[in-house]
Amino acid sequence: MNINRNRQHSDQAAPHSSDERFATLWTDYLEGDLNADGMAELNAFLAADEQLVTRAADLYQLHRRLGVLAERRRDVAAMQESSGFVTDVMERLSADGDAMARAVMARITPRVERRPITGAGWRGPRRRDGLLVGGGLMAAAVAAVLFLGLQPRRDGMPEGNLPGAAWPEERSPAARFVSLARARFLGRETPACETTVDLDERYVLSAGLVEIAFPLGATAIIEGPAVFRVCGVDCLAVDAGRCSVHAPDGAEGFRVETPATRVIDRGTRFVVNVDETSTTEVQVIEGAADLIAKSDQSTAIHRVVSGGGARHDPATRGGQIVTTAGGADRSLYRARLPDRLISYSASLSHPAPVAPGDPSGPGIDTLQNVSIQRGGAVRTYDIATLIGVRMIHFHATHNKNNLTLPGHADFTAATLLSGEARRSLLEADRLLTTGAINPGGSKTPLTTDPVLASSTSDGAASTPGLAVTFACPVVNSSGPDVILFELQMLTDPPEGDAFHVSPLRFGGGLRGYTVTAYDIDSTSPESQLLAPFQLFSFAEAPTSLPAWLASSTNDGSLLPVRAQANAVAIDLSDLGYAEGETCDGLFIQDAADNKTTIDPVFIAGLPPLDD
Repeated sequence: MNINRNRQHSDQAAPHSSDERFATLWTDYLEGDLNADGMAELNAFLAADEQLVTRAADLYQLHRRLGVLAERRRDVAAMQESSGFVTDVMERLSADGDAMARAVMARITPRVERRPITGAGWRGPRRRDGLLVGGGLMAAAVAAVLFLGLQPRRDGMPEGNLPGAAWPEERSPAARFVSLARARFLGRETPACETTVDLDERYVLSAGLVEIAFPLGATAIIEGPAVFRVCGVDCLAVDAGRCSVHAPDGAEGFRVETPATRVIDRGTRFVVNVDETSTTEVQVIEGAADLIAKSDQSTAIHRVVSGGGARHDPATRGGQIVTTAGGADRSLYRARLPDRLISYSASLSHPAPVAPGDPSGPGIDTLQNVSIQRGGAVRTYDIATLIGVRMIHFHATHNKNNLTLPGHADFTAATLLSGEARRSLLEADRLLTTGAINPGGSKTPLTTDPVLASSTSDGAASTPGLAVTFACPVVNSSGPDVILFELQMLTDPPEGDAFHVSPLRFGGGLRGYTVTAYDIDSTSPESQLLAPFQLFSFAEAPTSLPAWLASSTNDGSLLPVRAQANAVAIDLSDLGYAEGETCDGLFIQDAADNKTTIDPVFIAGLPPLDD
């Protein structure tokens, strides 16, 4: 407030030059103090001089970044080169920052494009911990930077790179992938969490979702299919697809570039959708955003406020932007990635011989813990805390390879003489190389109770599949409630084998559900290579649990082809269970959609959430 009063007093003391008046109007605009008359006067300046708008835009971007630097200047180790300069400038400006700003503004050489302001409803910059980021002292700091000769670029960086191009690598960290959900990229491996996003690299997200964090605090969730690029510390280019942006305090001015438009954050949540014809739709959930059509010679800014939307179709005559004051579809905005199984930890308890020429390493076999997002919060569970299962039904059909053991020499066919030993392979151990695999299936999920072999004299008349009961009922809490791990051969489809999961008893709105995608599949960085294992075959495909437990097998074979441990978390709500309702068991069938069959090696329920 004192800064504004000082400026007013100085303005009365001496007549304004045009540059001084523009500087005053622009500073008022940044601080949110510009009234309707001032906006009209500012527009007149911009209409008369096409270079003023770019000057204003550069000043805004630079003063915003200086505000962030000044706030974080205590972090000398991370920002040593730039923070020392900003601190020095801030100290020099403490006495009469606005006078210096006006003096410097008169010396600035205008450059680049015209961009008249036509929007309304500017709510002014935000304050952070007492630091006025929006104008006054910071506006003076911006002017001082230009006056003292510090260019907002380096050799080899494009002129006028702010906004859009990255800051020098040593001054600012790069954007990074902070979370991924079933993400699959065309022509490249799926990046791991916390991997740096390559600047100006074209990413084609064919499926799933990714969340990118930008150095100045903005985050963007991109939904596949989409094509995108990271163009700088505060700029995302979306050539096609949908993204949800959150730009909190300190990240104001974050931009989304589309083929035909530019979307600029004015705080703080909005959605941008770009279709294959480059038609752009913007929906603002909170705050405001500015939309500019690149084909518009006047580069008029269209302000979209909370609850509103805008649409630009470059194929329409004139390529006009159509805005709406309400009706934004809030369901399109993604505040976070969906609940899912995020990762798991495993070790190797039973090393097995690796085939000659296999450089992949010994692999893993023993599950230790799992990290799962439930109700939006990530929780890690030791396997000992999970709810175990007991197998009560097994009916295979065409596939007679129905049992696996670790490849270690201590595990042989002799250990399978006891039915209870076989049963424990799925029920009681943490091993991901043991299981009752290749159960039967159906092209459609169940709609009625499965027929268990124990309830019929002829096992062949029972329902193909695998049934388990839980050691104690599983409560349907927020997010996933059950996890399933599958052994997936490297020669099988990397997305994993689809399967149906159904209640043991239907009624009360319960239904079957089909899992078509795994949270961790063979393309995921989190999927781990299994240790070599043995595969055992029956003379006839077992059509009942007693047959699976008691029938003899061959001596087994150590497979030279390796496998990975893939996993998925299942939400009982998808089966029709109400919140808080309990489930005592599940029936699992292969989806019979291809020649490969599901190979479950670990099934468990999750403890109920206590919050």
